[in-house]
Amino acid sequence: MILVTSAEVLHDHVIRIGFNDGSIRDVDVGPLLTGPLYQTLRDDPELFSAVYVDPPWGGAPTWPNGADLDPYVLHGDSQPGWD
Repeated sequence: MILVTSAEVLHDHVIRIGFNDGSIRDVDVGPLLTGPLYQTLRDDPELFSAVYVDPPWGGAPTWPNGADLDPYVLHGDSQPGWD
């Protein structure tokens, strides 16, 4: 099971993501931010920069508005559901 262990905003919509398999990837999540819940993240840099990992020991990058992203998509193992 792939889990995110760390998430750090680098710039714009690029996040440096650490995974429980030891890999670290810089991911442009901009293309994944579609729909009303994610549009808020696109439009509000302060909210976007409030990303955290939920649960804290490993899980998914999450934002205070309830948005989260699939660790498998971020790791490159799956495509987003709309593809």
